[in-house]
Amino acid sequence: MSAEEKESFDPRLVLGHYDLGDTVEVLGNAGGTAGRTWKVAAPTGQFLLRLRGICTSTQSRLVYDHGLRAHLMARGIPTVLPIPTRSGGTWLQVDGRVYELYPF
Repeated sequence: MSAEEKESFDPRLVLGHYDLGDTVEVLGNAGGTAGRTWKVAAPTGQFLLRLRGICTSTQSRLVYDHGLRAHLMARGIPTVLPIPTRSGGTWLQVDGRVYELYPF
């Protein structure tokens, strides 16, 4: 994502695919080193919207990462699972980029 795209991208385009409630506030960039992140406040809680890096956005990598998280969580190892979209997916692709939403 170029600097111009970063400035013009509206995270609400992605957040509209999740059941977060009527009022969603994007609080700004939440930091990170590999991809861009946004802190999100909604009636249902606070969240972290993550734009994955291009190299880590292949379907096989996403399936592995999300499967590993679920495997660890099922065995009592603390981690966080991505929040599913309205259609049940654990990631969302918009304009060729992959986004994930996590509890904050």
